[in-house]
Amino acid sequence: MRFDAYHPIINFIYFISVIVCTLTFDHPIYISVAYVVMFAYYIKLRGVKGIKIGFSLIAFAIVYTVIYASYNHFGVTILGQNNIGNNITLESIVYGLSVGIRAITVMMTLGCAFQIITKDKVVYVFGRISPKLSLFIAILFRSVPRVGVRSKAIDIGRKGIGKSFSQGNILSRIRNVISSTSSVVGWTIEDFIDTSSSMKSRGYSLRGRTAYSLYSFDNRDRLFLIVMIFFMVTLWGAWALDYTNIYYDPKIIMPKPGGVDVWLFVAYAGLLIMPLLSEIFSEKRFRHSLDIY
Repeated sequence: MRFDAYHPIINFIYFISVIVCTLTFDHPIYISVAYVVMFAYYIKLRGVKGIKIGFSLIAFAIVYTVIYASYNHFGVTILGQNNIGNNITLESIVYGLSVGIRAITVMMTLGCAFQIITKDKVVYVFGRISPKLSLFIAILFRSVPRVGVRSKAIDIGRKGIGKSFSQGNILSRIRNVISSTSSVVGWTIEDFIDTSSSMKSRGYSLRGRTAYSLYSFDNRDRLFLIVMIFFMVTLWGAWALDYTNIYYDPKIIMPKPGGVDVWLFVAYAGLLIMPLLSEIFSEKRFRHSLDIY
């Protein structure tokens, strides 16, 4: 079964767990495993566009590392000096690179989450917790895609009077962009208010309001959740025992990998790769059913 076909609670728990682990674990192997798996999953969901975005994010991580190492000089392993005489240390480079890779891993994780967690899933989950929050999120999800469409519509209309984004000199283009952006923002706010008033008048934010949904928690969801919780408990036990962390200041110190560490690496990879395996097996099963018929 595809991962987006699982219960919304499963989707939310998975992505929240991955983001928390990515931000918490700073051991290089955990960082590398998270990046590789989420990059592969991102490509699986986005295709060629995912490859382009993924490699552009690598450039972001490298630029961040260079900037970080230029202005943070902790560590005892001096590699050289920059153009203003500040020391460049191995520890600051490695730490900056780890932060950069963790940041782009979180970005790709959020990109995958936006593909899997749709508006109806958000409304289903948060509608039972806070109807007003659910209303706000539903309106936000509905309004964001319209911003680009309205921006193009306004630009086409302004092009007829010579005030498009691409017309005039640099100062004129800046004024045109500011004016068009103001129009888009005003239009979006008006739509936001109208939609909010309309949905409230229909009783959308009333406590106890029920809504129809197709989601049910079946045995496949239970099995997926049990396996996921097993990996999560294992990993948080490893974090509590300091297996997932290293020290960068004054020098890089990390525990030597042993048998327990290998199992923890496998557990982390297993947690991350579960949705990707679900996608692959689901497609393989679908193609096999087509061959049968």
